[in-house]
Amino acid sequence: MVVYFFFMQEKLAVCSVITEDFVEYLKVFCQSLLDNCSNFTRDYLVFYYKDTLKEDDFAALRRIYKNFVFKEINEKNYDVLIDESYKENIPRQTLIKRFAYARLEMFNQEGYDQIIYFDVDMIVKKNLNSLLNIRYPDGILACEDIMVKKYKLACPDIYKKDHFVQGGLIVVGKKMINKETYQDLVNLLPRASEFRLNDQSMFVYYFGKKNKIKSLDYLFNCPRKLIRNKDVNLKDVYIIHFSGSTKPYDIKSKRLNYGCYTFKYWHKFKRKIDGQNILLIFIKNIFYIKGFSYLRSKVLNN
Repeated sequence: MVVYFFFMQEKLAVCSVITEDFVEYLKVFCQSLLDNCSNFTRDYLVFYYKDTLKEDDFAALRRIYKNFVFKEINEKNYDVLIDESYKENIPRQTLIKRFAYARLEMFNQEGYDQIIYFDVDMIVKKNLNSLLNIRYPDGILACEDIMVKKYKLACPDIYKKDHFVQGGLIVVGKKMINKETYQDLVNLLPRASEFRLNDQSMFVYYFGKKNKIKSLDYLFNCPRKLIRNKDVNLKDVYIIHFSGSTKPYDIKSKRLNYGCYTFKYWHKFKRKIDGQNILLIFIKNIFYIKGFSYLRSKVLNN
């Protein structure tokens, strides 16, 4: 049973895992969180591997939110995921796996009464008090992978094994934040090949076996494709998750993507952070389009 309660002395946090490539995504997510939750003051734990963030990254994030707490990951715990024969040329898939499992660090943060993990490729659409006020100290809370379920993208057995938890948002209760739970999970890393969807599958296995998983409403972790396909009313959505390979922002080119209309909500927060005036951008685009049309007509008429 999920319990709601409030104690003045609770120590609460949220967390994410990033590299320098995802600093912009964390900035945007955090800005959307602050804009929609005006009373938000929790620690925001940021887990990162050594040398993947620079001082400029720390400074840029602190300009968004003063309560960021940066925590370097103990890489030795994750060395088992890397074949030594790769040396410096570690395959991308291995790096992704190492990045995904790094969220195990949230279970090692003793002293907190609750920690909520967020993927950073998300934005908050409306106030999250109903999520922030929920408590389940005995286990974890997570949304199911609703897109896989709704579109029947996996057979029932695979769904139960790999998709019963969607790893983009995990609420960890107080009794799960301890060295014993953390070490249990780290001890499962040599079996990583058994977990098809990395930590997501591991959580289903470990916490499911203990009957320590409770479900959250998927509207707290809603895939943008459900919104695009009109399978959910955007007004009901708390968090849009830009899961999948197509994102609202291209990391390499540092340009906005326009491949889905839901991306505009991410772009709005990005422009706010960058200090861009949306009205001026709109006017500039009109002049650009008019100028282009004029030049085109001149070329065609000559």
